[in-house]
Amino acid sequence: MLSVLQLFFRQRFLLITALLLAVLQLQSCNKPTEPAKESISVTVEDVSCTEAWLKISDTNANPNIMVIVKRDDIDILILNLNKADTVIVDENRLPNKTYTYRAVKQQGSNLIEASKPVTATTLDTTSHNFTWQTFEFGEYSSSTFYDVAIIDENNIWAVGEIYMKDSLGNYDPIFYNAAHWNGTNWQLKKIFYKGGIWSIRTVYAFNKNDIWFSGYMRYYNGQFLELPIPSILMGWQINKLWGSSSNDLYAVGNGGNIAHWNGSSWKKIESGTNVDLIDIWGISDGSIIWIAGKNLNKTVLIKIENNTPHTVFEEDYPWQIQKGKLSAGLSSIWAHNKKFLYVTTPITVYRCLSTTKGEGEEIYPYNDYLKGGTIRIRGTGYNNILTAGNNSSIYHYNGHNWSPYESIYDERIYLRGLDVKPNLVVVAGEKFENMFYYKGIIRVGKK
Repeated sequence: MLSVLQLFFRQRFLLITALLLAVLQLQSCNKPTEPAKESISVTVEDVSCTEAWLKISDTNANPNIMVIVKRDDIDILILNLNKADTVIVDENRLPNKTYTYRAVKQQGSNLIEASKPVTATTLDTTSHNFTWQTFEFGEYSSSTFYDVAIIDENNIWAVGEIYMKDSLGNYDPIFYNAAHWNGTNWQLKKIFYKGGIWSIRTVYAFNKNDIWFSGYMRYYNGQFLELPIPSILMGWQINKLWGSSSNDLYAVGNGGNIAHWNGSSWKKIESGTNVDLIDIWGISDGSIIWIAGKNLNKTVLIKIENNTPHTVFEEDYPWQIQKGKLSAGLSSIWAHNKKFLYVTTPITVYRCLSTTKGEGEEIYPYNDYLKGGTIRIRGTGYNNILTAGNNSSIYHYNGHNWSPYESIYDERIYLRGLDVKPNLVVVAGEKFENMFYYKGIIRVGKK
Protein backbone atom coordinates (compact mmCIF):
# COMPACT_ATOMS: atom_id res chain seq x y z
CA MET A 1 0.00 0.00 0.00
CA LEU A 2 1.38 3.33 -1.12
CA SER A 3 2.13 5.93 1.48
CA VAL A 4 0.73 9.45 1.17
CA LEU A 5 4.16 10.72 0.14
CA GLN A 6 4.58 8.05 -2.55
CA LEU A 7 1.10 8.77 -3.88
CA PHE A 8 1.93 12.49 -4.07
CA PHE A 9 5.11 11.89 -6.11
CA ARG A 10 3.37 9.40 -8.40
CA GLN A 11 0.57 11.86 -9.21
CA ARG A 12 3.12 14.59 -9.80
CA PHE A 13 5.09 12.30 -12.17
CA LEU A 14 1.96 11.44 -14.14
CA LEU A 15 1.04 15.13 -14.41
CA ILE A 16 4.49 16.13 -15.70
CA THR A 17 4.46 13.23 -18.21
CA ALA A 18 1.06 14.30 -19.49
CA LEU A 19 2.24 17.88 -19.87
CA LEU A 20 5.34 16.77 -21.82
CA LEU A 21 3.24 14.59 -24.14
CA ALA A 22 0.90 17.50 -24.76
CA VAL A 23 3.82 19.80 -25.64
CA LEU A 24 5.30 17.21 -28.00
CA GLN A 25 1.95 16.68 -29.68
CA LEU A 26 1.49 20.44 -30.10
CA GLN A 27 4.95 20.75 -31.65
CA SER A 28 4.19 17.86 -33.97
CA CYS A 29 0.99 19.56 -35.12
CA ASN A 30 2.80 22.82 -35.84
CA LYS A 31 5.64 21.17 -37.81
CA PRO A 32 5.09 21.53 -41.59
CA THR A 33 4.56 18.23 -43.36
CA GLU A 34 6.79 17.30 -46.31
CA PRO A 35 4.79 17.38 -49.55
CA ALA A 36 4.52 14.06 -51.31
CA LYS A 37 6.91 13.84 -54.22
CA GLU A 38 5.20 13.49 -57.57
CA SER A 39 6.32 10.56 -59.69
CA ILE A 40 4.84 11.96 -62.91
CA SER A 41 5.72 15.21 -64.67
CA VAL A 42 5.35 16.99 -68.01
CA THR A 43 8.19 18.97 -69.61
CA VAL A 44 7.97 21.11 -72.73
CA GLU A 45 10.81 19.95 -74.99
CA ASP A 46 10.23 22.19 -78.01
CA VAL A 47 7.60 24.15 -79.91
CA SER A 48 6.98 25.19 -83.50
CA CYS A 49 4.15 27.37 -84.78
CA THR A 50 1.76 24.43 -84.87
CA GLU A 51 3.33 21.76 -82.64
CA ALA A 52 4.38 21.21 -79.04
CA TRP A 53 6.76 18.39 -78.07
CA LEU A 54 6.19 17.16 -74.51
CA LYS A 55 8.20 14.74 -72.40
CA ILE A 56 6.08 12.64 -70.05
CA SER A 57 8.25 11.35 -67.20
CA ASP A 58 7.18 8.82 -64.56
CA THR A 59 9.63 7.43 -62.04
CA ASN A 60 7.07 4.75 -61.17
CA ALA A 61 6.07 3.86 -64.72
CA ASN A 62 3.60 0.98 -64.77
CA PRO A 63 2.06 -0.25 -68.05
CA ASN A 64 -1.02 -1.36 -66.13
CA ILE A 65 -1.80 2.19 -65.04
CA MET A 66 -3.41 4.57 -67.52
CA VAL A 67 -1.84 8.00 -68.09
CA ILE A 68 -4.04 10.70 -69.60
CA VAL A 69 -2.38 13.75 -71.16
CA LYS A 70 -4.58 16.84 -71.00
CA ARG A 71 -4.42 20.10 -72.92
CA ASP A 72 -6.41 22.88 -71.25
CA ASP A 73 -8.23 20.14 -69.29
CA ILE A 74 -9.22 18.33 -72.49
CA ASP A 75 -8.01 14.75 -72.86
CA ILE A 76 -5.74 14.51 -75.91
CA LEU A 77 -3.91 11.21 -75.42
CA ILE A 78 -4.09 8.05 -73.33
CA LEU A 79 -0.84 6.20 -72.64
CA ASN A 80 0.32 3.11 -70.84
CA LEU A 81 3.89 3.96 -69.91
CA ASN A 82 6.45 1.19 -69.75
CA LYS A 83 9.50 3.46 -69.54
CA ALA A 84 10.47 6.48 -67.49
CA ASP A 85 10.44 9.06 -70.32
CA THR A 86 8.20 9.28 -73.38
CA VAL A 87 8.12 12.17 -75.86
CA ILE A 88 4.84 13.00 -77.61
CA VAL A 89 3.84 15.73 -80.07
CA ASP A 90 0.63 17.74 -79.95
CA GLU A 91 -0.06 18.79 -83.54
CA ASN A 92 -2.34 21.21 -85.36
CA ARG A 93 -2.07 23.97 -82.78
CA LEU A 94 -2.49 27.67 -83.49
CA PRO A 95 0.56 29.96 -83.85
CA ASN A 96 1.45 32.30 -80.99
CA LYS A 97 -0.94 30.71 -78.50
CA THR A 98 -0.33 29.44 -74.96
CA TYR A 99 -1.56 25.98 -73.98
CA THR A 100 -1.55 24.30 -70.55
CA TYR A 101 -0.63 20.62 -70.25
CA ARG A 102 -0.68 18.08 -67.44
CA ALA A 103 -0.65 14.31 -67.06
CA VAL A 104 -3.00 12.30 -64.86
CA LYS A 105 -2.47 8.73 -63.64
CA GLN A 106 -5.60 6.70 -63.34
CA GLN A 107 -6.54 3.12 -62.56
CA GLY A 108 -10.05 2.46 -63.68
CA SER A 109 -12.02 5.47 -62.49
CA ASN A 110 -9.71 6.09 -59.52
CA LEU A 111 -7.36 9.07 -59.70
CA ILE A 112 -3.91 8.10 -58.49
CA GLU A 113 -1.82 11.18 -59.20
CA ALA A 114 -1.69 14.33 -61.36
CA SER A 115 1.37 16.24 -62.51
CA LYS A 116 1.87 19.94 -62.05
CA PRO A 117 0.59 21.93 -65.06
CA VAL A 118 3.08 23.38 -67.55
CA THR A 119 2.51 25.94 -70.30
CA ALA A 120 3.76 25.94 -73.88
CA THR A 121 3.52 28.95 -76.18
CA THR A 122 3.76 28.16 -79.88
CA LEU A 123 5.95 30.28 -82.13
CA ASP A 124 4.45 33.13 -84.05
CA THR A 125 4.58 33.03 -87.84
CA THR A 126 6.96 35.28 -89.72
CA SER A 127 6.01 37.64 -92.51
CA HIS A 128 6.05 36.55 -96.15
CA ASN A 129 6.41 40.18 -97.22
CA PHE A 130 9.84 40.49 -98.77
CA THR A 131 10.82 43.43 -100.97
CA TRP A 132 13.16 42.23 -103.72
CA GLN A 133 16.09 43.87 -105.48
CA THR A 134 17.86 42.26 -108.44
CA PHE A 135 21.49 42.84 -109.46
CA GLU A 136 23.08 41.55 -112.69
CA PHE A 137 26.79 41.15 -113.41
CA GLY A 138 28.90 40.25 -116.43
CA GLU A 139 29.62 41.76 -119.85
CA TYR A 140 30.75 38.73 -121.83
CA SER A 141 31.20 34.94 -121.64
CA SER A 142 29.36 32.88 -118.97
CA SER A 143 29.26 34.71 -115.65
CA THR A 144 27.73 32.98 -112.66
CA PHE A 145 27.56 32.94 -108.86
CA TYR A 146 27.83 29.71 -106.89
CA ASP A 147 27.35 30.75 -103.28
CA VAL A 148 26.56 33.64 -100.94
CA ALA A 149 27.20 34.49 -97.29
CA ILE A 150 25.42 37.16 -95.23
CA ILE A 151 27.21 38.81 -92.32
CA ASP A 152 24.59 41.56 -92.00
CA GLU A 153 22.53 43.75 -94.32
CA ASN A 154 25.59 45.93 -95.01
CA ASN A 155 28.08 43.12 -95.45
CA ILE A 156 27.34 40.34 -97.96
CA TRP A 157 29.68 38.18 -100.05
CA ALA A 158 28.95 36.29 -103.27
CA VAL A 159 31.44 34.07 -105.13
CA GLY A 160 31.73 32.64 -108.63
CA GLU A 161 33.07 33.83 -112.00
CA ILE A 162 32.22 37.27 -113.39
CA TYR A 163 33.61 38.35 -116.79
CA MET A 164 33.88 42.09 -117.37
CA LYS A 165 35.45 44.50 -119.87
CA ASP A 166 38.35 46.69 -118.88
CA SER A 167 38.37 50.50 -118.84
CA LEU A 168 39.10 50.56 -122.58
CA GLY A 169 36.16 48.34 -123.42
CA ASN A 170 38.29 45.28 -124.13
CA TYR A 171 37.52 41.82 -122.75
CA ASP A 172 39.39 41.41 -119.48
CA PRO A 173 40.82 37.86 -119.54
CA ILE A 174 41.13 37.79 -115.74
CA PHE A 175 37.67 37.30 -114.32
CA TYR A 176 36.38 38.47 -110.96
CA ASN A 177 35.68 35.67 -108.47
CA ALA A 178 33.85 37.56 -105.72
CA ALA A 179 31.45 40.41 -105.14
CA HIS A 180 31.03 42.31 -101.88
CA TRP A 181 28.03 44.38 -100.76
CA ASN A 182 29.11 47.25 -98.48
CA GLY A 183 25.64 48.57 -97.72
CA THR A 184 25.58 50.90 -100.72
CA ASN A 185 26.76 48.95 -103.77
CA TRP A 186 28.37 45.75 -104.99
CA GLN A 187 32.12 45.80 -105.51
CA LEU A 188 33.63 43.12 -107.76
CA LYS A 189 36.87 41.61 -106.48
CA LYS A 190 39.70 39.48 -107.83
CA ILE A 191 40.96 37.22 -105.08
CA PHE A 192 44.30 35.75 -106.19
CA TYR A 193 45.83 32.54 -104.91
CA LYS A 194 49.48 31.66 -105.60
CA GLY A 195 49.58 34.42 -108.18
CA GLY A 196 46.63 33.07 -110.15
CA ILE A 197 42.88 33.54 -110.24
CA TRP A 198 40.60 30.63 -109.37
CA SER A 199 36.88 30.14 -109.58
CA ILE A 200 35.52 30.26 -106.01
CA ARG A 201 32.62 27.87 -105.54
CA THR A 202 31.75 28.38 -101.88
CA VAL A 203 32.01 30.97 -99.12
CA TYR A 204 31.30 30.59 -95.40
CA ALA A 205 31.37 33.41 -92.85
CA PHE A 206 31.71 33.17 -89.06
CA ASN A 207 31.82 36.95 -88.64
CA LYS A 208 32.91 40.03 -90.58
CA ASN A 209 36.57 39.33 -89.83
CA ASP A 210 36.59 35.58 -90.39
CA ILE A 211 35.36 34.49 -93.83
CA TRP A 212 36.47 31.38 -95.75
CA PHE A 213 36.59 31.00 -99.51
CA SER A 214 36.71 27.43 -100.91
CA GLY A 215 39.08 26.36 -98.16
CA TYR A 216 42.23 27.97 -99.57
CA MET A 217 41.59 31.66 -98.90
CA ARG A 218 40.60 33.29 -95.63
CA TYR A 219 39.54 36.88 -95.07
CA TYR A 220 40.83 37.57 -91.59
CA ASN A 221 40.91 40.92 -89.78
CA GLY A 222 40.61 42.95 -92.98
CA GLN A 223 43.02 41.09 -95.25
CA PHE A 224 43.08 37.98 -97.44
CA LEU A 225 45.35 35.18 -96.26
CA GLU A 226 46.51 32.37 -98.52
CA LEU A 227 46.25 28.95 -96.92
CA PRO A 228 48.48 26.07 -98.03
CA ILE A 229 46.58 23.35 -99.87
CA PRO A 230 47.57 19.96 -98.48
CA SER A 231 47.59 16.87 -100.68
CA ILE A 232 44.22 15.74 -99.28
CA LEU A 233 42.53 18.80 -100.84
CA MET A 234 44.21 18.54 -104.21
CA GLY A 235 42.56 17.00 -107.23
CA TRP A 236 38.96 17.46 -106.13
CA GLN A 237 36.45 20.27 -106.29
CA ILE A 238 35.28 21.76 -102.99
CA ASN A 239 31.53 22.34 -103.29
CA LYS A 240 30.53 23.52 -99.80
CA LEU A 241 31.94 24.63 -96.46
CA TRP A 242 30.33 24.51 -93.02
CA GLY A 243 31.70 24.80 -89.51
CA SER A 244 30.83 25.47 -85.89
CA SER A 245 33.93 27.67 -85.59
CA SER A 246 37.09 28.53 -87.49
CA ASN A 247 38.74 25.68 -85.57
CA ASP A 248 36.06 23.21 -86.65
CA LEU A 249 35.44 23.58 -90.38
CA TYR A 250 34.36 20.97 -92.92
CA ALA A 251 34.77 20.92 -96.70
CA VAL A 252 32.87 18.54 -98.99
CA GLY A 253 33.25 17.96 -102.69
CA ASN A 254 33.27 15.70 -105.69
CA GLY A 255 34.19 12.04 -105.49
CA GLY A 256 32.85 11.62 -101.95
CA ASN A 257 35.60 13.78 -100.47
CA ILE A 258 35.32 15.22 -96.94
CA ALA A 259 38.05 17.16 -95.12
CA HIS A 260 38.15 18.73 -91.66
CA TRP A 261 40.12 21.80 -90.53
CA ASN A 262 40.97 21.79 -86.81
CA GLY A 263 42.47 25.28 -86.68
CA SER A 264 45.95 24.35 -87.85
CA SER A 265 45.68 21.57 -90.45
CA TRP A 266 43.34 19.66 -92.75
CA LYS A 267 42.52 15.97 -92.22
CA LYS A 268 40.75 13.70 -94.67
CA ILE A 269 37.58 11.94 -93.48
CA GLU A 270 36.61 8.73 -95.23
CA SER A 271 33.03 9.08 -96.42
CA GLY A 272 32.50 5.54 -97.67
CA THR A 273 31.12 6.78 -101.00
CA ASN A 274 32.36 8.16 -104.31
CA VAL A 275 29.16 10.14 -104.94
CA ASP A 276 29.71 13.87 -105.41
CA LEU A 277 28.93 15.64 -102.13
CA ILE A 278 27.14 18.93 -102.85
CA ASP A 279 25.86 20.30 -99.54
CA ILE A 280 26.69 20.24 -95.82
CA TRP A 281 25.02 21.68 -92.75
CA GLY A 282 25.28 21.04 -89.03
CA ILE A 283 23.93 21.87 -85.59
CA SER A 284 25.51 25.03 -84.20
CA ASP A 285 27.55 23.14 -81.59
CA GLY A 286 28.91 20.74 -84.22
CA SER A 287 27.49 17.64 -82.53
CA ILE A 288 25.61 16.53 -85.67
CA ILE A 289 26.62 17.30 -89.25
CA TRP A 290 24.65 16.32 -92.34
CA ILE A 291 26.04 15.88 -95.87
CA ALA A 292 24.04 15.34 -99.07
CA GLY A 293 25.31 14.13 -102.40
CA LYS A 294 24.17 12.90 -105.77
CA ASN A 295 25.39 11.70 -109.13
CA LEU A 296 23.38 10.93 -112.21
CA ASN A 297 21.97 7.67 -110.84
CA LYS A 298 22.73 7.64 -107.11
CA THR A 299 22.08 9.86 -104.09
CA VAL A 300 23.43 9.68 -100.55
CA LEU A 301 22.84 11.18 -97.10
CA ILE A 302 25.68 11.08 -94.58
CA LYS A 303 25.53 11.90 -90.88
CA ILE A 304 28.63 12.77 -88.84
CA GLU A 305 28.07 12.18 -85.13
CA ASN A 306 30.73 11.73 -82.46
CA ASN A 307 33.26 12.61 -85.20
CA THR A 308 32.27 9.48 -87.13
CA PRO A 309 30.54 9.53 -90.54
CA HIS A 310 27.69 7.10 -91.25
CA THR A 311 25.78 6.64 -94.48
CA VAL A 312 22.15 6.76 -93.35
CA PHE A 313 20.54 6.66 -96.78
CA GLU A 314 21.69 5.63 -100.25
CA GLU A 315 19.47 5.16 -103.28
CA ASP A 316 20.45 3.73 -106.65
CA TYR A 317 17.30 4.96 -108.39
CA PRO A 318 16.78 8.49 -107.07
CA TRP A 319 14.00 9.49 -109.48
CA GLN A 320 11.53 6.88 -108.32
CA ILE A 321 8.79 8.58 -106.27
CA GLN A 322 8.06 6.77 -103.01
CA LYS A 323 5.57 7.94 -100.41
CA GLY A 324 7.06 8.66 -96.98
CA LYS A 325 10.60 8.28 -98.28
CA LEU A 326 13.19 10.63 -99.73
CA SER A 327 12.74 10.52 -103.48
CA ALA A 328 14.93 11.90 -106.28
CA GLY A 329 18.48 13.10 -105.89
CA LEU A 330 19.09 15.07 -102.70
CA SER A 331 19.87 18.68 -103.61
CA SER A 332 20.30 20.42 -100.27
CA ILE A 333 19.92 20.02 -96.51
CA TRP A 334 19.40 22.27 -93.51
CA ALA A 335 18.84 21.81 -89.76
CA HIS A 336 18.81 24.06 -86.71
CA ASN A 337 18.52 21.50 -83.90
CA LYS A 338 18.86 17.79 -83.20
CA LYS A 339 15.19 17.04 -83.78
CA PHE A 340 14.71 17.47 -87.51
CA LEU A 341 16.52 17.59 -90.83
CA TYR A 342 15.06 19.45 -93.82
CA VAL A 343 15.86 18.02 -97.24
CA THR A 344 15.15 19.28 -100.76
CA THR A 345 15.08 17.28 -103.96
CA PRO A 346 14.18 18.43 -107.48
CA ILE A 347 10.56 17.48 -106.78
CA THR A 348 9.69 18.56 -103.23
CA VAL A 349 10.77 19.38 -99.65
CA TYR A 350 10.95 16.88 -96.78
CA ARG A 351 11.16 17.08 -93.01
CA CYS A 352 12.93 14.09 -91.50
CA LEU A 353 13.58 13.01 -87.93
CA SER A 354 17.27 13.05 -87.04
CA THR A 355 17.03 9.26 -86.75
CA THR A 356 15.98 8.96 -90.40
CA LYS A 357 17.16 6.11 -92.57
CA GLY A 358 15.53 7.70 -95.58
CA GLU A 359 12.07 8.26 -94.17
CA GLY A 360 10.70 11.75 -94.66
CA GLU A 361 7.48 13.73 -94.47
CA GLU A 362 6.70 15.80 -97.55
CA ILE A 363 5.94 19.30 -96.27
CA TYR A 364 5.50 21.17 -99.54
CA PRO A 365 1.74 21.30 -100.26
CA TYR A 366 1.51 22.26 -103.93
CA ASN A 367 1.27 20.05 -107.00
CA ASP A 368 3.66 21.98 -109.22
CA TYR A 369 6.71 20.46 -107.49
CA LEU A 370 8.44 23.78 -107.06
CA LYS A 371 8.25 24.75 -110.76
CA GLY A 372 11.47 23.17 -111.92
CA GLY A 373 13.20 21.95 -108.80
CA THR A 374 14.70 23.19 -105.57
CA ILE A 375 18.49 23.54 -105.48
CA ARG A 376 19.08 25.00 -102.00
CA ILE A 377 17.34 25.24 -98.60
CA ARG A 378 18.34 27.44 -95.66
CA GLY A 379 16.57 28.97 -92.65
CA THR A 380 16.83 30.45 -89.19
CA GLY A 381 14.12 28.44 -87.38
CA TYR A 382 10.91 26.46 -87.74
CA ASN A 383 9.12 29.63 -88.84
CA ASN A 384 11.62 31.04 -91.33
CA ILE A 385 12.76 28.61 -94.04
CA LEU A 386 13.48 29.47 -97.68
CA THR A 387 14.18 27.46 -100.80
CA ALA A 388 15.61 28.57 -104.14
CA GLY A 389 16.18 26.85 -107.46
CA ASN A 390 15.38 26.62 -111.12
CA ASN A 391 13.38 29.32 -112.92
CA SER A 392 14.16 31.77 -110.12
CA SER A 393 11.73 29.89 -107.88
CA ILE A 394 11.92 31.20 -104.30
CA TYR A 395 9.58 29.95 -101.59
CA HIS A 396 9.20 30.98 -97.95
CA TYR A 397 7.80 28.88 -95.10
CA ASN A 398 6.62 31.01 -92.17
CA GLY A 399 5.92 28.14 -89.78
CA HIS A 400 2.35 27.65 -90.96
CA ASN A 401 2.28 27.87 -94.76
CA TRP A 402 4.40 28.38 -97.86
CA SER A 403 4.46 31.46 -100.09
CA PRO A 404 5.85 31.52 -103.65
CA TYR A 405 7.22 34.78 -105.08
CA GLU A 406 5.65 34.59 -108.52
CA SER A 407 6.42 38.22 -109.38
CA ILE A 408 10.13 37.36 -109.74
CA TYR A 409 9.63 34.00 -111.44
CA ASP A 410 11.86 33.82 -114.53
CA GLU A 411 12.53 30.72 -116.63
CA ARG A 412 15.92 32.13 -117.65
CA ILE A 413 17.28 32.21 -114.10
CA TYR A 414 18.94 29.35 -112.21
CA LEU A 415 19.59 29.94 -108.48
CA ARG A 416 22.07 27.82 -106.55
CA GLY A 417 23.34 30.10 -103.76
CA LEU A 418 21.19 30.96 -100.73
CA ASP A 419 21.72 32.45 -97.29
CA VAL A 420 19.12 33.58 -94.77
CA LYS A 421 18.91 35.88 -91.75
CA PRO A 422 15.72 36.64 -89.77
CA ASN A 423 14.70 39.57 -92.02
CA LEU A 424 17.03 39.14 -94.96
CA VAL A 425 17.54 36.60 -97.75
CA VAL A 426 20.11 36.58 -100.55
CA VAL A 427 20.03 34.23 -103.54
CA ALA A 428 22.53 33.98 -106.38
CA GLY A 429 23.07 32.15 -109.63
CA GLU A 430 22.98 32.87 -113.34
CA LYS A 431 20.67 34.28 -115.99
CA PHE A 432 20.57 32.95 -119.54
CA GLU A 433 20.97 35.68 -122.16
CA ASN A 434 21.86 33.54 -125.18
CA MET A 435 23.74 30.33 -125.89
CA PHE A 436 27.07 32.16 -125.58
CA TYR A 437 26.36 34.53 -122.72
CA TYR A 438 25.16 34.20 -119.13
CA LYS A 439 24.96 36.92 -116.52
CA GLY A 440 25.64 36.45 -112.84
CA ILE A 441 22.58 37.38 -110.82
CA ILE A 442 21.96 38.24 -107.15
CA ARG A 443 18.55 38.84 -105.61
CA VAL A 444 18.19 40.41 -102.17
CA GLY A 445 14.94 40.17 -100.22
CA LYS A 446 14.25 42.37 -97.20
CA LYS A 447 11.31 42.56 -94.80
